[in-house]
Amino acid sequence: MQIEIVLRDTKCNFGAGGAITGMGRSSPELPRRRLVFWAGGGCQMIGFNCETRERKMVRFVGIDHISVRVSDFAKSKAFYSGLFDFLGLKVLDEYEDSMGWTNGKTRYWIGQADAKGCSHKHHTGDIGLHHYAFQLHSRKDVDDLQTYLKKNDVTIVDPADEYYDDYYAVFFLDPDGIKLEGMKYGEKHEKAGKKKTT
Repeated sequence: MQIEIVLRDTKCNFGAGGAITGMGRSSPELPRRRLVFWAGGGCQMIGFNCETRERKMVRFVGIDHISVRVSDFAKSKAFYSGLFDFLGLKVLDEYEDSMGWTNGKTRYWIGQADAKGCSHKHHTGDIGLHHYAFQLHSRKDVDDLQTYLKKNDVTIVDPADEYYDDYYAVFFLDPDGIKLEGMKYGEKHEKAGKKKTT
């Protein structure tokens, strides 16, 4: 693969080792030039050869936290405290109108909405968050979560079932109607793979 850049009336400044250190306007007499980069790391300009310096890519490593606004902080605090205790999350921090939990990798925060935010109810399908999924260890954990939800009168919108190939999940609502999910993907394929190797 190569990337080609056409330079019109432009000249490059070259530093040590042939690396490009800057570009500026050239004299009108200079011809149109082509600067070509290759995926292998080299580049070439008419009359020049150079090596590109390796650049570290910015890497996404995971979701650090999510923060949602709630209409009744006390009510949501009670809901999420029970849910996250069941799911094994620990309290990260707590303030007068906000609270966060963590499993050591991802953090989930709730905070009191302002007056304008409280003037309308959340609706799944609005612009913004559609739902948040908690990845669980097994299908049994999904079933156990559903049992917990039923015991605590939590609204279940889609019961525990296989919704896609080897994707087992239960969908439910928090006190403001924000859609949440407990899911396990790939368990059947994992078990099938283990049988083949034994």
